[in-house]
Amino acid sequence: MTNPFSWDYLTTPVSETAIWGPFSIAYVLFFAVGLFLAMFFNYDAPKRLESNQLLLRTIQRGVMIAIPVFSLGLLFFIFRFLQISAWGLGMRVWLYFFALIAILMLAYFWYYIRKVYPKLVAAEEAEKQRQAYIKRPAHGGGAGTRQPGSGRRGKSKGKKKKKNA
Repeated sequence: MTNPFSWDYLTTPVSETAIWGPFSIAYVLFFAVGLFLAMFFNYDAPKRLESNQLLLRTIQRGVMIAIPVFSLGLLFFIFRFLQISAWGLGMRVWLYFFALIAILMLAYFWYYIRKVYPKLVAAEEAEKQRQAYIKRPAHGGGAGTRQPGSGRRGKSKGKKKKKNA
């Protein structure tokens, strides 16, 4: 087997190379499963995560990155499979490029879930506690607080003043 990272191997015309092999099968499976999962989360997450808006927004951001990456990776494999050699679209270098992009994307997702997302969850919880504290009614009947319906309305109901004539 030749060196899979040599420039000659990566840029060999598609008509002179084999299309199917262990790397290409793994590539197609990886990108097809990735695209399927991204599309599944795109359509299913809003139904299941109505109550957790932060997680829903995070998944939707990730899906909007993953769908184009996986789609373009499969598109360039289709160019190779159909042996389209216009502008070098069927060269292996494109498959390696999108495999690298997909690995970097997954590494970024891993970093985001491990480092950034927990901070966002903590900030959201702190904001919820702050809002709950602000909306909490004052303790009942202390000085300076009025109970609903205790204010004066119209005529007073107590003693009437005597009129001096």
